[in-house]
Amino acid sequence: MPFDKFVEYGRLVVVDAGASKGQLAVITDILDIKQVQIQGPNVPRQVITINHVILTHQHKQSAKALCKTEAEAVCKELIPEFEKSTCGKKMAAKNIRANFNDFQRFTAQSLQKMRTKKINELMGKK
Repeated sequence: MPFDKFVEYGRLVVVDAGASKGQLAVITDILDIKQVQIQGPNVPRQVITINHVILTHQHKQSAKALCKTEAEAVCKELIPEFEKSTCGKKMAAKNIRANFNDFQRFTAQSLQKMRTKKINELMGKK
């Protein structure tokens, strides 16, 4: 399978480190082999290393660097598309579970135990 997620103008990324961790942003400019400039709805325009972002499949073709208004428009277009993707759904579920309170964690654990018990009964395991 060929590699299909390249660092390019208009590529949607997930910030993986720093104050904006977990936020979505768009690559607005490529500075050098290790650094890009990003901007997003909750991410101020900043320079970040490529090691600190996760590339997604969503991108908008652009032959040049994006200005502030273009970046905002691309974000508005790509973020709903990302939220419908499998990766976006997994991220949303992970965020929901991370924000559980004590009772919700206990309920989820109890439901998981009941589910495992039913599966083991159906499979004939002890």
